[in-house]
Amino acid sequence: MKKYRISVKDLVSYYFQSGDLGGGGILNSSRAQTGIAEHKKVQESRGEEYLKEYSLKLTVEHLNIFLEVYGRADGIYSNSDPIVIEEIKTTTTDEVSESHLAQAKLYGYLYIVEKNLLDIKIEIIKIKLLYINIETQKTVEIDNLFTKDELKLYFESIVNPYLEYLNNNYIREKKRDESLIELKFPFSEFRRGQREFSINVYRAIRDSKILFARAPTGTGKSIATIFPGLKAMGEELCSKIFYLTAKTVGRHNIRETITLLRDHGARIRSVIITAKEKICINDEFNCNPDKCKYAKGYYDKVGKALLELTTIEDFYEDNIKKAGFLYNICPFELSLDLTNQADIIVCDYNYIFDLRVYLKRYFDGGKSDFVLLIDEAHNLPDRLRSSYSCKISREEVSPVMELLKEVSSSAYKSLKKLNKYLLEMIKEIDSESLVYEKVPEELIKLVKEFIALSETVLLSIEFKGKNLFLELYYNFLFFIKLLDYYNESNNFLQLNTGGLGIEVEIVCNDPSQIFTKMLLKTNSQVFFSGSLHPLDYYKKTLIKDCSVDSVNINSPFNSDRLKIIAKTDIFTTYKERDKYYQKIAELIKDVTSLKKGNYIAFFPSYSFMEEVSKYMNQELHIQKPFMSESERSDYINEFSIRKKLLSFAILGGLFGEGIDLEGDKLIGVIIVGVGLPQISVKNSLIQKIFDYNYAYVYPGFNKVLQAVGRVIRNEKDRGIALLIDHRFKQKVYKDLFPREWSNMKYINNSADIKNEIDNFWSNDD
Repeated sequence: MKKYRISVKDLVSYYFQSGDLGGGGILNSSRAQTGIAEHKKVQESRGEEYLKEYSLKLTVEHLNIFLEVYGRADGIYSNSDPIVIEEIKTTTTDEVSESHLAQAKLYGYLYIVEKNLLDIKIEIIKIKLLYINIETQKTVEIDNLFTKDELKLYFESIVNPYLEYLNNNYIREKKRDESLIELKFPFSEFRRGQREFSINVYRAIRDSKILFARAPTGTGKSIATIFPGLKAMGEELCSKIFYLTAKTVGRHNIRETITLLRDHGARIRSVIITAKEKICINDEFNCNPDKCKYAKGYYDKVGKALLELTTIEDFYEDNIKKAGFLYNICPFELSLDLTNQADIIVCDYNYIFDLRVYLKRYFDGGKSDFVLLIDEAHNLPDRLRSSYSCKISREEVSPVMELLKEVSSSAYKSLKKLNKYLLEMIKEIDSESLVYEKVPEELIKLVKEFIALSETVLLSIEFKGKNLFLELYYNFLFFIKLLDYYNESNNFLQLNTGGLGIEVEIVCNDPSQIFTKMLLKTNSQVFFSGSLHPLDYYKKTLIKDCSVDSVNINSPFNSDRLKIIAKTDIFTTYKERDKYYQKIAELIKDVTSLKKGNYIAFFPSYSFMEEVSKYMNQELHIQKPFMSESERSDYINEFSIRKKLLSFAILGGLFGEGIDLEGDKLIGVIIVGVGLPQISVKNSLIQKIFDYNYAYVYPGFNKVLQAVGRVIRNEKDRGIALLIDHRFKQKVYKDLFPREWSNMKYINNSADIKNEIDNFWSNDD
């Protein structure tokens, strides 16, 4: 028998297809907050005998399923005759929803079962719906009388379809588990280090642990994590696997890995969640049902789609879009609903860790048995700091203030006061920025006031620029929400930006506290990357007060396949780099002329790259700022088309990681600089919490590791990596060199570098 739980609200949503099973993030809208306040006001007026927020639950059995249905009734008059079950709803219309009545009727049945009233003479139960119009404060009461038998039959009519769905899914999962128990590793043997990695992943899942794994390029990280995850799933150690990535470019490889395992007998369903903007099939990107035919009536149409799509096991961008066209529904929302029956969900970090958009349906119901496989985890510290920070800018406030003049005088006046306050804050600044230990109370007060007065704007008809208003409104909500997470030790920045004036920002310097709370909603978590180094840096910046296991996997490739040289008589610091532009250019020309092929030279900035390019006197393939998706694709495709290519790119940028250029697509990289982040107030605050290495050295060196990792992608690859910077000879960097760099040589004479590399190529297979 398998045990499940579902709330009354979600059970009703499933039955009526009137809403998803808990999508979205944790931010309460102003309307929801207003609704809570109205609920409390009514409940407090009802007297002592009124049971408010009364918890109920009932377990039902069906074939292979135990299902616990639970929820909280808004209020119950338990001593009245008849007994009254009250459901309170806030609204802005006069419409009465059948789903609201359904909720109240289910609470009524749960209550009579809990109190053993089925066999008592009480026959009638009153179900009361109380609607409160939050615009007019008008209330409407609707009373319905039902017999106990009617409530029992109604409960069964609602719960039985869901039980049938669960049982069908149970049967599918049994077949899945049987296939996974029989599943064999899809290759004749493991690569060196791959088996050790897989064993550690399995143990982490089995023992509900956090695992950090440095797995160098070529380990085969996707198969080494997904395979043991599926074996654990077959043993009922987990029910879902979330494979999380930082960039979309790697998701094709993950899908290929899942397909390979499916071809070897794994009966698994997978869904790749693509960003809403990218998968949109509407003529314009606008999720308002009045503007998008695919969003309008979505829940009236999705039931049929989900039923007819059950035979498909592999859902990805293309076929989800096709389904969207076929069933006239939003493909993004469809992808979220498809995850309910998926075994593996591939998605961006945001859908698990971002407080604004994480998948509430999976991570707001207590601890789960889900597994998180977190790829390219070296990206997390910066991503999380950004996700858990929020700013308010006059550049965003001023345009919305003008829009509201004709829409809402109260919201306009409120935002005008906030705008004035921001202007006054500028007077306190005597430098680029000012750091506070806490957010000024006056700012909090003004932001909250605007949120409260925006209710009428939210509910108003469409007006020009409403999207700008909504962006500001939800940003303000998030700003206030973050205050609940941060204590006074978290820094608050006030930044003078020039132009329209000022921006103020809650800055997350240490994301570990919030992140760990999100993380521990799941059973086990595996962080892995080829450059998760040093491991202690990532443990300390990501995890708070939890034990962590770690493993450092050896490279599967022979170290002699990569010739790595450090030239340390060149200075790339801002003050001295201009003396070396020509010397760096000559060195790049010398090294890339020794063997025909494709090379990438990585630079710390666009300006540095531009200065060196002036001395090259040859055709260059140069990364541009703000490249579109198609431009990025074209840039990468050149490495497949060309046999002699010199590319200039940004260290730590779009092409510094996550791209696979195997064989002769790339035979060498030249890395200029140690990748240090720019000196900034924010990084200085990180340094204050940790130390200089945590703020600058480790994040910078990670970029170097990633860039070097572009060269050797499989066991047949050979290539060179030239590191240019005087700091590579310093102890702090030498201590960071990974084991596979053990044969690195320090050579400063350019002629000797040419001879060393020439000899390497002369021994080419």
